[in-house]
Amino acid sequence: MTMLTLEGLASAEGRFTASTVCIGAFDGVHLGHQALINATVRDARAAGRSAVVLTFDRRPAEVVGVAEVPGYLTTPEQRARAFAACGADAMVVARFDEELRATSPERFAEAVLAGTLRAGAVVVGQGFRYGRRQAGDINSLRTAGRRLGYDVVAVRPVLYEGVKVSSTRIRDLILGGAVSEAARLLGRPFALAGQVVAGQRIGRRLGYPTANLQPSYRQVTPADGVYACWAVWGGTRLPAACGVGVRPTVGSGPRSIEAHVIGFDGDLYGCAMELEFVARLRGEQRFDSPDALARQIGHDVQAAIEALGAGMPAVPTTESS
Repeated sequence: MTMLTLEGLASAEGRFTASTVCIGAFDGVHLGHQALINATVRDARAAGRSAVVLTFDRRPAEVVGVAEVPGYLTTPEQRARAFAACGADAMVVARFDEELRATSPERFAEAVLAGTLRAGAVVVGQGFRYGRRQAGDINSLRTAGRRLGYDVVAVRPVLYEGVKVSSTRIRDLILGGAVSEAARLLGRPFALAGQVVAGQRIGRRLGYPTANLQPSYRQVTPADGVYACWAVWGGTRLPAACGVGVRPTVGSGPRSIEAHVIGFDGDLYGCAMELEFVARLRGEQRFDSPDALARQIGHDVQAAIEALGAGMPAVPTTESS
């Protein structure tokens, strides 16, 4: 069954007769988020209701004027795919603006949860806060629920090595290059989405053409270095060795994300692509010559194949971006 996607609370009016709702920004849709959504789906199935994810089009920090807002872990499309994979029936994307920010907890519960979404149950994390100045908590949500006719289910946080799984923790891991550990907390590899654009064709001259990825959303970028990735586009998924950084051997320039797609022979310009970061192979280095760099790239390609378990030879491509 295809998940229903509704943009804006107004679009959800009259769409549900009864629902179980979970609420959150859900950036990353990591293991902690998945626990909330899974609990929502279980409750909805048992009660014969729709399993609804209520999320937002931006972080509250972007409305309150925080000077530096960190990058996202997922694009809106990636979030939607992750919600659907958990079995959600519908995703409602509320616009987080000044009006919603100023809504009192009581009004939010009455108008949005009981009114628009027809909630029979609301699933939240134990530290859930909502409403103007985050004045609402689980206790106030339960008090409102007794009056408005919905139950509240509080889900315990998911721990990894004794520490709560959170978007902030995962973001820090990615920024530090620890993509394999980030994947354990996400439940899947971190995927950077973008479009393949023209580059300087340095990789082609070295015998390893690359797809130059221009991110299409405000996602975090892993620390400079070389990574084993899966390159995914148009139904194709192939192993890749990806370099992130300023390419110091060939003359430092703007930071770039360049993936050599192993075994691929074709044109990727203009393609929408995602790079799934599986393992960091090494940090970015400066080599004495282009030949030395080319030899190292050959080692990187073999290391990427081993890290990915791709089971295929490192065949340099003849056509790429």
